[in-house]
Amino acid sequence: MNTREFFLIAEIKSTVNTEGYLRLSSISDFSERFSTLDFVFIDVFGDKRKFFVEGFYFSGKHPVIKFKNFDSIEDVEFLIDKKIFGDRENLAETGENEFIVNDLIGADVYYGVEFFGKLKEIESYPGNDVFVVEKPDGNEILVPSVKEFIERVDLENKRIYLNPGKDLNYDEV
Repeated sequence: MNTREFFLIAEIKSTVNTEGYLRLSSISDFSERFSTLDFVFIDVFGDKRKFFVEGFYFSGKHPVIKFKNFDSIEDVEFLIDKKIFGDRENLAETGENEFIVNDLIGADVYYGVEFFGKLKEIESYPGNDVFVVEKPDGNEILVPSVKEFIERVDLENKRIYLNPGKDLNYDEV
């Protein structure tokens, strides 16, 4: 039984050159941490396979990666649109006031002291991440994951407190 816990960290978007380098679309703020990873996991044929990182750099804002023993476009074409995962054991350690976003999924969300809903998922956008909060009535609300809206995060009790002084001015989806 595989008990390893995986976290989505990027998606492979395209080839970059003839040597097998791949352009990634990073999930959240993980891009810089690729340079510290020896390996990642890619879902291939329904199973997470380990790929060893041989090279990494940025092309503008886009992370670019090369895997060991994958040295041509032909070697890597099957990886286009695949998702890249890290596992908890090998992800870079988080600093103070940092956390792995997957640790927040399922957290209770409060608007001030009032229960607002549960964090269903976190979506990444170029400007910032967005919390998808499922309200008790089943409707979903999108909340920007920025200091202006998030008062504090209590990882120990798995709770997120929204800023009660900030009008969410939301449309339910």
